[in-house]
Amino acid sequence: MLTFAGGMVGGALEGRFGPDVQAAVNQHTRIGEPVVANPFVRPQSGDMWLPNATLKPDDVADLAATEPNGQAVKLAQRGAVLFGDRKMELTLVGNRPDQVRVVDIRPESTCSDFGDGTLFQLVPHGGGVPSTERLFINVEDPNAPAMGFDPDVLNKPGGADGVDLSKGTPYFNNKSITLKRNEQQFLLVELRSETKWCSFDLVMTVEEANGERMEQRVLGEGNEMTIAPDIWWMVEDRLDTTESYMGGELCDRLQAVPRDENGELTAKPCY
Repeated sequence: MLTFAGGMVGGALEGRFGPDVQAAVNQHTRIGEPVVANPFVRPQSGDMWLPNATLKPDDVADLAATEPNGQAVKLAQRGAVLFGDRKMELTLVGNRPDQVRVVDIRPESTCSDFGDGTLFQLVPHGGGVPSTERLFINVEDPNAPAMGFDPDVLNKPGGADGVDLSKGTPYFNNKSITLKRNEQQFLLVELRSETKWCSFDLVMTVEEANGERMEQRVLGEGNEMTIAPDIWWMVEDRLDTTESYMGGELCDRLQAVPRDENGELTAKPCY
C-alpha cells in the first residue's frame, strides 16, 4: 500500500510521471466529504406534545409508575415533541488538502400544525439561563438565513430568550468559515420554531478550493431532530388539546388536568 504524505510527494510524482498520477493523488486525498460535521445536541427537559394521540388507561398507569426523567423518555419513544429551543454544539473539521469554506447553513425541515394531541406539562418554568454568543436558525423557515447577534444584545436581561431573530445579522453575509485539513471550528447553534412543530436536519453549503459547491447534511438521513415552540402556552390557541397531564418534575405523580364547566383545562392541579 502506498502512503502519500504532503504536497512535495505529489509534486515529485507529477514531475516524474505526469499530471495523470498527480490527479490520482488528489483524488486519493479527496475521499469523504470536504467537512466532517460532529454535532452534539444538549440534553434538555421541557413540556411535551403527543400529536394525534389519546392515551389508554394502561398507558397512563405505565407513565404514572415511571420516574420523572423516564416519563420524558417514554413519551419521546411514542413520538412526543419537546417544547423549547434546541441547542447544538457543532464541531466542523476540514477534510481536504486545500482550504474549504462553509458559506451557508440552513434547515431542511418538515413542519406541521399542532392539530389534535395530548399535552404533558413536565417542568416548572422560571428565569432564563446565562447567554453566550450563538448562531440562531429558524427551523420553520428553510429560506431564512442563519443569524448572528452582537454579544451586547445577548447579554441584556432576558438574553437570547428575548431576541427577535428578524433583527439579527445574517451570519454568512460577506463571510464564511474557512477550514484547512484537520482544522476545527466550534459553533453553538440555537434552533427555534415559532408556531409549528418540525422534524429537521441542517444542510451546510461547502465550497472547495476549485470553486465547486456541494451540500452536506449535519445530522444525516434517519437522524433528524424534532422541535416545537419555546413554551406550549405561546401557541395555546393553536393546540387542539384532547387531553392534558401534569407529571415529570412538576408533580409528584402523573395527573390528568381536569376541565371546568366550560370545557376549558383548569390550571395547576398539583400546586
